[in-house]
Amino acid sequence: MLQNPPSFDNPLKQVKYSEPLASPASTQEELTPWKQKVHPIPILHSKLQSNQNLKKKFVIHGHKYHSKVSASGIETPQILQGIKKSRCLKSVRSFEFDPYLCDESHIDLLSKALTKLKLTKRFDLIIRRLEKSDNITKTTSGVLRLQRLHKLKLELPRTKNITDQALIDLGKMLSKCYSIQELDHETINLENISESVHLNSTKKSRRLTNIRHLKRMVQKTEVLQNICNFRRIERSILNRLHIQSIDLSFGMPTGWYSMSTEVDESAMLALKALPWYQELKSLKLSFTGNPAVLETMQILAETIPKIQTLKKFSLELLNSRVTESEMFNVIQMIPNITQIEEFTFKVIQYPNVEIACILCLISRLSMCKNFKKINLYFRRLSIDEGEMREVVNRIHSLTDINCAPGKGSLYIYKDLCDENIL
Repeated sequence: MLQNPPSFDNPLKQVKYSEPLASPASTQEELTPWKQKVHPIPILHSKLQSNQNLKKKFVIHGHKYHSKVSASGIETPQILQGIKKSRCLKSVRSFEFDPYLCDESHIDLLSKALTKLKLTKRFDLIIRRLEKSDNITKTTSGVLRLQRLHKLKLELPRTKNITDQALIDLGKMLSKCYSIQELDHETINLENISESVHLNSTKKSRRLTNIRHLKRMVQKTEVLQNICNFRRIERSILNRLHIQSIDLSFGMPTGWYSMSTEVDESAMLALKALPWYQELKSLKLSFTGNPAVLETMQILAETIPKIQTLKKFSLELLNSRVTESEMFNVIQMIPNITQIEEFTFKVIQYPNVEIACILCLISRLSMCKNFKKINLYFRRLSIDEGEMREVVNRIHSLTDINCAPGKGSLYIYKDLCDENIL
């Protein structure tokens, strides 16, 4: 009888990984790639918010893994119902709730859907409307279940039925999200909220010892002076925080509201507390609509030099009626901030500051060697082409300073890092 040929001589039979082979050296060299370890196939995360077919499939069947799920727009209730009914949903890394163009708030559906999103790391919560202010407690209980939450964005854009107690409840919720490392809290034109409640909600976030990046935007219609209970800021609490970057924005709508010259004490208290953050590396301050009075700029000139760990500093004054007095305080502050390497300064208003103040600021910056990057923006300038040409020539005569003029605008920059790379 004829014997069966060896398994490796049969071209129709595949060789098993565990099958020993006794073959010549040439054959073993050809088969060595088959013995290598097979690595697992990585999971492909799909983005749901940009694919209509995946949205319909998600509502009917559900998926195991998603990189981002967006419950926004008119389809907000359908997406929330799909999350609530899905049985095979494993994790959603990023979730966004923004029910714009909806007649209802859908807070009840959101609280039920959050029970399936326990592994979410990023959550954008935008509350545009509420039927009752008590409904906010349903959301807070659901957010507290997200024990792996890394970044939280809370935005209240002119939300109706938001009372002082509702905002205090949201502040308590933030204080119990201990896993958060990035916090973005925005309140826009909440007319019924008092100044003390704004500071109270901000004070609650100081319990988050794991937070690294903080962004706070407060836009209000008027300046209220009922913050006497919060004049004392606990320095010991701020010393325990490890915040590395802060982005503060204070704004008022344009019009008659922005014509007030009262001092915003909430902004002044926030500026006074900045030196107590011992690991702060990046700071961005923005004033929009509300006047940057002389007292605020003086406090800024006193506090910024005290932050020795600060490397990046940005100051934006947008329609804040900056005069020569405020510019003089900024110019005097430049030689004292020797620890800063990147400096950004933006002024957009009409009428703009005098050209002499701009040239004085640029010359002072050119003499300081610690600035590796400089970005200066001045828009709505009312100067003719001849005067603009003279300003450009004077700037080009300075060392390592460049500029890009435009129609009613001037951009001055310096970047030594790019020159070192080249």
